Amino acid sequence: MEVDIKEDENEPKFTYPYEEVDPLNPLSPASESEPEDVIEMASLSRRMCGRETAHALVKKKGKAKDEYYGKLI
Repeated sequence: MEVDIKEDENEPKFTYPYEEVDPLNPLSPASESEPEDVIEMASLSRRMCGRETAHALVKKKGKAKDEYYGKLI
């Protein structure tokens, strides 16, 4: 029995989504290329946002306490 093998013209070709990189000279990761002031600003904004949130929760809880204890008196 003989099998006739032909290359299918409709079959997709394999492609590689990455570029070949020289292993002796690898590219630096994108995170290392970010300026330090951008990282510091992001850290500062996270800290400030956390403080504002905590402050708002304290105010909210304080008002709830005042309303609760006001009813008891």
